[in-house]
Amino acid sequence: MSEAVETRMGRPLLVPTPEEFERRVSVYFDECRQEQRPVTMAGMALALGLKKRQTIHEYGKRKGYEDIVAWAMLHIEDRYEQRLHTNAPTGAIFALKNLGWTDKTEVEHSGNVQLDVKAVRERVENRINGIASRLLTEST
Repeated sequence: MSEAVETRMGRPLLVPTPEEFERRVSVYFDECRQEQRPVTMAGMALALGLKKRQTIHEYGKRKGYEDIVAWAMLHIEDRYEQRLHTNAPTGAIFALKNLGWTDKTEVEHSGNVQLDVKAVRERVENRINGIASRLLTEST
């Protein structure tokens, strides 16, 4: 079981309150800004005292933590998005794809498509016959 989830025996959370989560994340973001280093998911997890990046997402599912986790994730996503406007955006593109961005459009189709081949063939033959008749009439 992950370190962010309380067990039925009452294992305490490593970040006990949403307010503490926000405080630790804010300190991390401020340190990154002051030291002019990029914010990262792994860096944020370490600043929170977590052992895995994925645990951040688990906190985001907990009541009271949803908004602060969403805000922190959006902050990191914004930093990556800003790096798209530099001369070397490859790393940012990779990171954003891991955050759910795509560079292609995917269309999902559902439902049944039934095609009456006989009816289609008849319509095509009728059109061809109509065109052939007009051509013959015009040439005579």
